[in-house]
Amino acid sequence: MTKDISTLVVNALLPCLAFNKIVNYISYKDLKMIGIIVLTSLFIYTLGILGGVLVYFGFKTEPKFFYGLLFCSSCTNISDLTISIMQSEGLQAIFTTEQLGKGVSYAVIFMSVQNFLLMNLGLMTIPYYDVKNDIEKEEKHNETDANSSTSDDQHLTKDITDKNSKADSTFNNDVYDQQTSLSDATIESIDSISTADSDVVDSEEVEAEEIAEHEETFHQRRKRKSSISSVLTRPFTNSGTSHRVDRTTELVKEYSIISKVKSGQFDIKKPLDLYAEHPTENINNNHDENDKESIPEMEEKKNTLSDWCYSHRLGWLYYILINFERPCSIATVLGLLCALVPWLRILFVKQNGYHIHQGPDNAPVLSVFMDFTLYVSQASVPIALLLLGGSIAKIDLDKLDYKFVKAAIVLNLYRLCVMPIIGIAFVNRLVTIGWLDKGDSIGRMSLVMTFAVPSATACLYFTAMFTPVTGPQIQMACLGSVYVVAYLMFFVTFAVVLTYTIKHDLGY
Repeated sequence: MTKDISTLVVNALLPCLAFNKIVNYISYKDLKMIGIIVLTSLFIYTLGILGGVLVYFGFKTEPKFFYGLLFCSSCTNISDLTISIMQSEGLQAIFTTEQLGKGVSYAVIFMSVQNFLLMNLGLMTIPYYDVKNDIEKEEKHNETDANSSTSDDQHLTKDITDKNSKADSTFNNDVYDQQTSLSDATIESIDSISTADSDVVDSEEVEAEEIAEHEETFHQRRKRKSSISSVLTRPFTNSGTSHRVDRTTELVKEYSIISKVKSGQFDIKKPLDLYAEHPTENINNNHDENDKESIPEMEEKKNTLSDWCYSHRLGWLYYILINFERPCSIATVLGLLCALVPWLRILFVKQNGYHIHQGPDNAPVLSVFMDFTLYVSQASVPIALLLLGGSIAKIDLDKLDYKFVKAAIVLNLYRLCVMPIIGIAFVNRLVTIGWLDKGDSIGRMSLVMTFAVPSATACLYFTAMFTPVTGPQIQMACLGSVYVVAYLMFFVTFAVVLTYTIKHDLGY
């Protein structure tokens, strides 16, 4: 259910939120702020990677979690937390609705930059390189075993064939001698007995199959009934403690694609499924080669484009372009296009200095789209927070790597304490040099807030995608330690950073 709801959020709720907030609160006057957000995002990712490298070499942590450490230290939770905090009731007592809406639009642009890096540039595959060497070694080992077994099977098959030919000739001679000695009456009696026995056996087999089906149905109903009752009574009783489910392993089983990578069904270098937050299929796996007649003309053109790009060594360009078809990417691009072009923006919202004929209700002609996206987007924040809690709940404390806890504490001290200090100094420097207006309080707070959030929740799913189902699952154990420490510290560190920014820097 978590996987389905997250897909709903990515394909419907977040695109509506992105389009509505960008068109409502962004205009061509904010081009400088968009550039500052892109620059700040790259600076945050650089600081995060630097912290991951220092922790790795300073503590000599698990070598199979090097790329995963860089991944979780660079990606920040700029969609769930920052947007929900911007829409919280506490900030509504300080900032106006216009300011908070603009802050949400800034958070959406931050999210778009991160999605471009992860999806369009393929940085989401970084955790794969922690297990790449093991997969290659296993493939080479399987190839050598297959070659040796093939040669052994050839020799064994030859020996068995020789023995079987000798045995068959001897057996056929004996059978022929015995058959010639039997009388016709004996043969008829044997045939009648065998026919009766076969009828009895057939009836017994049918009855056994019917009994097995009834028993299977009964056990399924009983199992379903017990599972439902256990779910209903687990919060009130201790009956679920004796049969505890390994949540981290279940997460890996659900999202892991390593088996598909080994079998060749999944290609890391090709675009992934466009309609899932945590894609586990390539984009072209939805259509079979023998089903070309059912593919629409646009799909055929797309396949022709992909073939042309890969044949001319431009697969990287196709990878970047095709990811713009993701719902969030389309909504962001269309939102920026409509927001930055005044004669398009006035079709959706009222804009000072420009005039166009209004609709019968004295509203912009296409304001119905703004009403629709606003209505749908209001569900994105509470559902996103529920998914955040559900994702953290999937971390199994018994599976944590406690040797990595010290490194996790240092990494989160750097991310949640040191990086916000750097962020405050960075934002104040932007104000000093005139890049950022001193009166743009919501813009300053949005930038500082992005420095002070923990790792992105999506890192859990992307790491689970590239974690083998069998084995110690070192990557998930280390990442779980990072998240547990991060959210124990986050409530304190973020409150201090937010209070200092509002009281000291903004002067409220």
